[in-house]
Amino acid sequence: MLDRTDAIESSAEHWLAQFQSALGQSGEAALKALFHPDSHWRDVLALTWELRTVSGRDAILDELTAHAGRAVPTDFRIAQGRAAPRRVKRAGVEVIEAIFAFETAIGRGSGVLRLTPDAADGTLKASTLLTALDELKGHEEHVGRSRPSGQAYSRDFHGPNWLDRRASAAAYTDRDPAVLVVGGGQAGLSIAARLTQLGVDTLIVDRERHVGDNWRNRYHALTPAQSSAGQPPALHAVSAKLAALYPEGQAGRLVRGLCGEHGAQPLDRHAVREWHI
Repeated sequence: MLDRTDAIESSAEHWLAQFQSALGQSGEAALKALFHPDSHWRDVLALTWELRTVSGRDAILDELTAHAGRAVPTDFRIAQGRAAPRRVKRAGVEVIEAIFAFETAIGRGSGVLRLTPDAADGTLKASTLLTALDELKGHEEHVGRSRPSGQAYSRDFHGPNWLDRRASAAAYTDRDPAVLVVGGGQAGLSIAARLTQLGVDTLIVDRERHVGDNWRNRYHALTPAQSSAGQPPALHAVSAKLAALYPEGQAGRLVRGLCGEHGAQPLDRHAVREWHI
């Protein structure tokens, strides 16, 4: 019966509904009935605000009850547009695997649930559970329909254009940045680009005079070994088009170009100012 797609999905939905209800109850009895004694929970920032793996039912219950009150996880549901709940084999064991979505007080997340029957009564219980934070409420990804429209300057030909607005924002004459990133290499640029994409005002400072000089000022024949698997996400789109071994001068131009491509704000050394933290 559980081989039918609708039955498998119903089983996963039923477990998620019970899980949400149990998280809102006092005590651990309802949660205990949902997990195998030898089960595992991996949380990626969603409930614990850490990267944490918890093994064993008792430890999982302790962690869930400790963090559920603050995180307020709700609206557990089968994720739309993802693989439907299905029966698969993981680590040599037949499981029902479901990808789900949920929300917390501060963000939206997704996860993976794997269910196996209890040996005693056949009740489906969780063997592994993953919960991961995908985005923060109020700092959603500016992509797709949420990307900037450009209407703020495209309709007024006498007003400031994109370059004017960017220069004004980079001057920081009327505000301080929310985040200061120290170091303008590819790692610093990547985190600054991601924060900027999420609407977090971020400034990069570096000891070198220009962005990319940490590559240009190394030895003359430097050719970093390019590997898409080892590159920061912000570099993937452009580094994939380069030679496997690209020269240090090209690497410097590449990271400098990321500032304009992703809106990251670097501060030239001669423009250093004082902030009080």
